[in-house]
Amino acid sequence: DGKIIDRFAPDIPADDARLRAAVDAALAA
Repeated sequence: DGKIIDRFAPDIPADDARLRAAVDAALAA
């Protein structure tokens, strides 16, 4: 969740749930 975003994409706003979900899915793939 947020930890992955903070580590790999700190420029993505934490409140942008859609972007966070998309990045999480891409990293988990």
